[in-house]
This record gives sequence, structure tokens and C-alpha cells, in this order.
Amino acid sequence: MRVAMLDVSHWHVPLYVKAMVEQQVGVVAVSDPDSDVARAVAGRLGCAAYTDREALLAKERPHYVFAFGVHREMPRTAERLMRLGIPFAMEKPMGVRAADLATLRAVQRETGCHVSVPLVFPYGPLFRKVEALRASGAFGDPTNLYFRFIAGPPSRYPAARCAWMLDPASSGGGCTINLAVHFIDLALRLVRPRKVLRAYAALSNLRHGAAIEDFSTAVLDLEGGVVATVETGYAFPPAAGRPRDLAYMITTSKGYLDIRDDRLRWTPQEGAGLDEPVVADTDPWYADFVRESLDAIRSGRPPMATVDDLHEVMRVVDAIYRSGSERRPVEIA
Repeated sequence: MRVAMLDVSHWHVPLYVKAMVEQQVGVVAVSDPDSDVARAVAGRLGCAAYTDREALLAKERPHYVFAFGVHREMPRTAERLMRLGIPFAMEKPMGVRAADLATLRAVQRETGCHVSVPLVFPYGPLFRKVEALRASGAFGDPTNLYFRFIAGPPSRYPAARCAWMLDPASSGGGCTINLAVHFIDLALRLVRPRKVLRAYAALSNLRHGAAIEDFSTAVLDLEGGVVATVETGYAFPPAAGRPRDLAYMITTSKGYLDIRDDRLRWTPQEGAGLDEPVVADTDPWYADFVRESLDAIRSGRPPMATVDDLHEVMRVVDAIYRSGSERRPVEIA
């Protein structure tokens, strides 16, 4: 399979490159408007480098593409790949608002293009443990969810040649659109039926004073009375010895599941619980995503996360930003 990578000036790209080298993926070319970046990534993969994505697509004719780039420009790239009939994976959020995803959903349905989205938290230990407990009948029904993910400061984006991440017109926002999307998706997967009814949020840029928010707390009311709290930020000190601070906690009708400090604990209402070590770092899950995306296209399976999934997440993101701006709960139709 001839694989290409587009617009590789993106902080996630090293995770993909590592996975492709380890999995011996046949990458034929990469592109980026920054020729130095394109050559550096191509050198790591031993492939051709382009500064023009259209030239790459025309000459290399890839069978599959991993696409990155500026959030604001992603919809145009995604639609172009769909129209060409090239299956691809594109980093979230594939746009800056839900309307972008609504347009892409329509194009995807028209073209039938296979599109995968790296909402990668289903590859993590919390989701796998929930699925195992559900299969045994021990999990019960979720009643309350709490997710905290505090990443490093936004200065890491200019350092990675992604200064556009600090411009809300280009990025769509800060930690909410970049980080909270994962936990909105996770909440929708954990709670059945999958529907957020309203959002109430408080956003702040007090820590770094940038134009984007660096701290976000969103309370989501889901169908059936479940409440999910999603807290994200760009506030974790880079000298802390680990890249981020995270905690996941789920209360159910039959127990309490939490991940903190690289430990997973399940405390049931009755019977024996669990207390075991986990690798809570999210970076390794991108290797799973690369493998799953390529396996899905080879076998004709649908991807783990789709444009439809991301559209539903972005509808919630839009409501969070509106709630944070207007200081009131926002209904999600």
C-alpha cells in the first residue's frame, strides 16, 4: 500500500512517524509548505518530499493518506481527498466549527470515501476496562463522568512550528477544541444513548494571556440524566517530569472506576475490586490508530471513529464555546 502524509508541520506527526517506522508502513512521500519540515520528515521515513500537496497526489498516486495541517484549512483538504476518492485519516478537529463537519459529512456520503479520525481514547485502558466489565455484567449504567486532562503550556506549539494554534481564527480555539474533543467522544461512547442535551462551560485564558483559552471546564447533561464534567487546560509545568496531568472517574449503578497516577481502580458495590497499574500516557495510542486505520481499509471495515462521530463532538464543542462566551447553559438541538 502506497501511503502519503500531507501538511506534516504538526505536533502529532512524530507520533505517526514513529508508528510507521516500527510498523514498516510503505510511506512514499510527504508534503508541507515548509520545505525544511518536509525534508526532515521525509528523511526519517526514507521517502520523497514535496512542498505542494497537489503535486504529490498527482505524481505519487497514494492508496492512503494521513493528513494534518491548520484546522481552518482542513475542510478543503478533506473535501479534495474525498473528491479524488483517496481514503484517508485526518487529525481532529477537521475544521473550526460543526458546520465544517456537516459539509464534510454530506460530501462523504456523496463520494463514499473511507475517512478515519484519531479520536484515540477508545484505544486506552479506561475504555477497554469498561468494555470488559460491561461484557461480564459488572459495570452497570454510568451516572456521572469526570475527565481531567491538563497538558503543557501553549508555548510548545510555536516550538513545533504550529504558531497558528495560538490564533483562534486558524485553530478554532484552545484546549477545548484541541483536547476536550477526546473526552466528549469518550462520554458519548460510554453513555447510551449517545446524546448531549446541553452544555454549561467556563473558559479562561488567565494563565498565559493568549487569545485562546488555556483552561476549560464544561458540564454536559446527557440523555438519561447522566452528567459529564470535562476539564482541560494548557497549564501543566513543563519541568514536572511528565507531559500532562490526567484523571478519569466514572460512577455507575454498580461501582466506581477511576484512573489516577498510573493506577486503575474498580471499586464495586459488592464483591472484589481491582487495583492495577496502567500506562495512562496517551502518546502510544497513535500507533494503534495507524495500525487500525490501515487494517480497516485493507479489510473493508469501517473506521473506529468517523466523520459522523466528529460532527457530533463538534456540535458539543460549539455549544461549550457559546456557553463560555454567554455565561449560560446552551441547549444542543
